[in-house]
Amino acid sequence: MGTPYIPPEVRFWNFVNKLEEDECWEWGGGSTPVGYGKFWLKGKSVYAHRFSYALHQGIDLSELSPDAEIMHSCDNPKCVNPFHLSLGDAKANALDKVSKGRSLKGEKHNLAKLTEKDVLDILNSPLSYKKLASIFGVSKSTIAAIKLGTNWKHLTGLV
Repeated sequence: MGTPYIPPEVRFWNFVNKLEEDECWEWGGGSTPVGYGKFWLKGKSVYAHRFSYALHQGIDLSELSPDAEIMHSCDNPKCVNPFHLSLGDAKANALDKVSKGRSLKGEKHNLAKLTEKDVLDILNSPLSYKKLASIFGVSKSTIAAIKLGTNWKHLTGLV
């Protein structure tokens, strides 16, 4: 006799610690390196929060566009509480990150070569782009982007 069939929603809830509506219901199964829950469905790994959203909207997961992003109001990647989840797209998700101060800007960005102090010094300096680029070890175009307010926009209002 084989393994008995367990419906996906029953298997799903076996991995969730359900609390009050306003609290995060954290996924207790496998997860990605950054903490998003992963759930096996029909032989494929899917994000647990996407499954939870679809389940509570009464739709099949396949009905969600691949471009659809399920956003967390709680900013907790392990959370699968449907009251914390909403449908969005890449732009809405990016705006949400920025509004909550979670975007990788300035020194937080993994490719940043300058500190906020460096940028403020650049913004306040009368030196040429070429000289500043040499001093800070970046390109003239990087200096120009800072001076013109294209890069490090969050600091341009501080000078």
